[in-house]
Amino acid sequence: MKKSFKMRLQRKNKLLKTKEQPAFLSKLAALLEEGYSLTDSFNMLVPHHFDQEDEIEKKVHHFLSEGMSLSELLNFLGVNDQYLMSIYVAEQNGTTVKALKMIVQKMNSSMNNKDQLIKLVSYPLFLFIFLIGLFVVFRTYFLPNMSAMMFTRDEEHNAQLLLSKILLHLPDILIGISIVFAVVSFGIFHYLRKKETGKQLLLYYKIPLIGRVLQIQLTKLVAFEIGSLLEGAFTIQSTLHILANQPHQKLVAYNAKLLHQEIAQGESLSAAVLINPYLHKEFYSYVAHGEKSGKLGKELLLLSEFMSDKMSNRVEKYLKIMQPVLFSIIAICILGAYISIMLPMYEMIELV
Repeated sequence: MKKSFKMRLQRKNKLLKTKEQPAFLSKLAALLEEGYSLTDSFNMLVPHHFDQEDEIEKKVHHFLSEGMSLSELLNFLGVNDQYLMSIYVAEQNGTTVKALKMIVQKMNSSMNNKDQLIKLVSYPLFLFIFLIGLFVVFRTYFLPNMSAMMFTRDEEHNAQLLLSKILLHLPDILIGISIVFAVVSFGIFHYLRKKETGKQLLLYYKIPLIGRVLQIQLTKLVAFEIGSLLEGAFTIQSTLHILANQPHQKLVAYNAKLLHQEIAQGESLSAAVLINPYLHKEFYSYVAHGEKSGKLGKELLLLSEFMSDKMSNRVEKYLKIMQPVLFSIIAICILGAYISIMLPMYEMIELV
């Protein structure tokens, strides 16, 4: 491919809106399953999913005439890399329709998780914003008047006023802590991205919560793609070679390259997995059992399902924890507001 062609591939314009991607891919899978060619399928779908249909249709025709694969074309349209690898692999073993259907399920599941997260966060966030407004009103109108009255009568009560001021700034403190946490997190991730892939993974694994989720997700991807290719009658060497050279998931490519290097030296896949520090410990037991039974592909697909269930349970657990934590923070702010208001009032009563 020409350099200019590759540069066009690297653009992430999101020509296909994220919310429309599941419907588009579902219809594409149905058309391909009915026997329509890739070109005809896109001709039928483009007018219904793109605003600039004439321009997009011309580009699609041009790219297909230059030999662009489906994974490359979807990459140009803005489909996320996490889904493109499955299509890339499916193109190698002729299971594109099956891969498209699976990706649609993953997209719908991801969108449902996002909707659930928004629902969990929206109400506590609304309360928090309301509290911030309430605190600002108290700080602006109530506390200055109360401070002036107490100061004119008794200067020894300034400590209580100072405590009230601090309590009324609780939301500001929490927002400040959140901003600092976000900046530090951004700095850490930016620093890690510059590291070599292996060191990067090991450092990610040390981060609480994120490390475990990343290892489960990586193991799920590696197991599924290896299992799919093995079930498609590929040898383990060619399978790992394909995954090591795919451009969509560099962490999968890195691990596939490590496994391929060990197998090229005469080691079994189970031996290669045993010395791999990046994959979940369950990977070895499934591979060893698969090698003994002669059903390695099926074993790895089972492992992928097991990891997928484990990931879903972990995400569900985090979501269930999130809302009580947010409400606890709000409760602390409300308690702070109550104390900050009642302290000056009690002092005023004593002065009277």
